[in-house]
Amino acid sequence: MRADRMTLPLYAAAAADTPSFFRRGRRQIMLLMLAALYGVAMAYLPPQLVVLPMIPIIVLLLLILWMLPDRATFPERGLEQSFSWFVALYYLWPSYIAIALPGLPWFSAGRIALLVLMVIALYSLATSSVFRRQMFVTAQASKTVWTLFLVQLGAQAVPLLLSSTPFAVLTHFANNQMYWTALFFIGCFLFVTPGRATRFAALFVGLAIFLSLFGVLEHYQERLIWAGHIPSFLKVDNDRLLDIVMSGQARDFFGGYRVHSTFTVSLLFAEFLSLALPFLLHWLVTGKSRWLRFGMMLGWVPIALCILYTDSRLGKIGFIVAHVGYALIWGLRRRSRNPGFLSTAVVAGFPVVAAMGLTLMFASHRVHVAIMGSEGYTASNDARYEQVAMGIPKILANPLGYGAGSAGYILGYTSPGGQLTIDSQYLKTTLEFGVIGALAIYAMFLWAAWLGLRLYFRANEREIELAGPAGLMLLSYVVIKGVLAEDYNYTLAYLGVAMVLALLARSAAAATTVPQPAAVPFAVRRRLSDARTG
Repeated sequence: MRADRMTLPLYAAAAADTPSFFRRGRRQIMLLMLAALYGVAMAYLPPQLVVLPMIPIIVLLLLILWMLPDRATFPERGLEQSFSWFVALYYLWPSYIAIALPGLPWFSAGRIALLVLMVIALYSLATSSVFRRQMFVTAQASKTVWTLFLVQLGAQAVPLLLSSTPFAVLTHFANNQMYWTALFFIGCFLFVTPGRATRFAALFVGLAIFLSLFGVLEHYQERLIWAGHIPSFLKVDNDRLLDIVMSGQARDFFGGYRVHSTFTVSLLFAEFLSLALPFLLHWLVTGKSRWLRFGMMLGWVPIALCILYTDSRLGKIGFIVAHVGYALIWGLRRRSRNPGFLSTAVVAGFPVVAAMGLTLMFASHRVHVAIMGSEGYTASNDARYEQVAMGIPKILANPLGYGAGSAGYILGYTSPGGQLTIDSQYLKTTLEFGVIGALAIYAMFLWAAWLGLRLYFRANEREIELAGPAGLMLLSYVVIKGVLAEDYNYTLAYLGVAMVLALLARSAAAATTVPQPAAVPFAVRRRLSDARTG
């Protein structure tokens, strides 16, 4: 192949340079020494320092990407497909089961899909100005959300300079940038194209229904259906974690089995299902096809059952927020556009129903237990109060935060089983990213939720109406985080913000587009010209 065919556009081939025998030998020896040095480093460095040898390689790869010329096309279809595969595998594949092939690191299917997605996204970022422009313009659809996003991103980075364990914090920080920041920008690019937000929401709801069906089966078997059937080429990252997962995680007071499906704990499963409910309810109520509404009705049953089978207050609270919140926004939108008896009854009766529900919850012991729990939850409540009391002095000692992944050992609270634990995401986020970072993150979620709900009321397009369920999902997420300190579903929250911004950008673009006059056929233009000159 000729040299000019092997050269990228905008570059010129250098003159041929044939190195001497000694120069080639010296180069090979240097490469062997470097490979040996990396082998020794990877074999003897402690796990928290393994990232050090990777830094030069990462810098060189980023430099190569930066040097690539801008191209007219980029793998947009591949980006969308790899994004869908990542979302599906992230939730369908248990995170604690890894693919163990000889001579290769252990990776779960979700991590492999994320790696492919990141490679495609970085290549597109480096070679396509169209990709960069559309992504950043969409992310700035709301100046307030964009400012809060930058503030929380800076708050995540600042503790890297102050942490006593910078390499451990750096590892968690890098993970956060892939699972949160990068997916936020990818979502901003993808969801602004018509149809993609709907496909993501459909995938989300489909995963929730599919996992809940297995959850119902798990409830009746009282064990994971793949327990004892893990193939030899699959390994478990942590044997103790596997013991916890396979134990069923029964609450001490009740002693019943708690469903958790592919998630490590039942609380995460309940959170995931409750976040999918606003989209399911939206299609259940407003679906154009009776088959779609019927399918959503059938899917609602196993999701509701699995939320009950997880025996978690956060699942019940998320269930209530989704149903009550969607009934309210649907009634308000319907009443403003097409007033009728049903919409008026929903809006007018909402305060009465809410007051009756609160009265019934506090007046009836059985209802209060069903929603807020009973004596079996006392230990959890006491643990949260104690953790807050332990955390406040540590927050005051370092208001800028201790770094990603450090909240557990900084707080120092241990469960009866001897494990470091923390129950409130508010406390965890404040310990890790500081007061400013925590306020910026939750303010970003809440402001995006408000923008989504406001856009829902004025939306004139079916897909833009998804801003309402996305806003409800974000609101429910913020409420749930008061009783669950897990980062696993943070990805959904950042994608929810991206969806709201993308739909907001589409709505603004549609509102400012000036209608163009219809094209006049050539034959008509010619007759008009002849008439003027005649």
